[in-house]
Amino acid sequence: MVISCNKNICTLQITDTTGSHQFPAMQRLSITKGHAFILVYSVCSKQSLEELKPIWSLIRELKGDEISQIPVMLVGNKCDEPEELREVTNIEGQTEAATWGISFMETSAKENHNVTELFQELLNMEKNRNVSLQLDGKNKKKKEKKMLKEKAKEEKLLKEKKEKAKQQAKEKEKQTAKEAKEAKKKEEPKDKAANGTNAKGGKDKDKDGAAGAAAGAEGEASGTLKEKCKVM
Repeated sequence: MVISCNKNICTLQITDTTGSHQFPAMQRLSITKGHAFILVYSVCSKQSLEELKPIWSLIRELKGDEISQIPVMLVGNKCDEPEELREVTNIEGQTEAATWGISFMETSAKENHNVTELFQELLNMEKNRNVSLQLDGKNKKKKEKKMLKEKAKEEKLLKEKKEKAKQQAKEKEKQTAKEAKEAKKKEEPKDKAANGTNAKGGKDKDKDGAAGAAAGAEGEASGTLKEKCKVM
């Protein structure tokens, strides 16, 4: 079906699942692949409205959380029939649609009343959904881009922090080495002074020892001379 919607030409692929009770697998497949749904009953048959309830339950089951975003219309057909033949009033149809949380419209396929409008409304709902999804997609991309940017910024700050810590460690190591070197320089004059004192003391001791040895030698020589004089 080709239809004009908001000055755009749209092609609709319509799948009629009427009588598919004998082929539940085909019905489930059609629902799974469907992007929008029209649940049609006859205003002259309350039973036809009741038969839509298990189909609506199946749609909700197969679509899951997506159902709130999918265009669905409850449609009361044969609104051209006389009031005395009606079994479902317009108010009852609206109430049922509100209970299901979907849109509502009455049509007449015989008189082509609201038929084109029905599909146009369905397309508008689908278009609004796509716009919403596109906006959500753009917002999601912006959010992801922002998160990546923040992550890159955090990684950069972490890298800079590590580099700074590394530099501080190097500077601390240099400072420690410098202090150790200065301390060593301060200790060297003390060591030299101590070594000089020890050397001087050693020399004095050597002199005293030499003087004692000389005195001892003189004493021995004097004693020997005295003994020689006695013998003579």
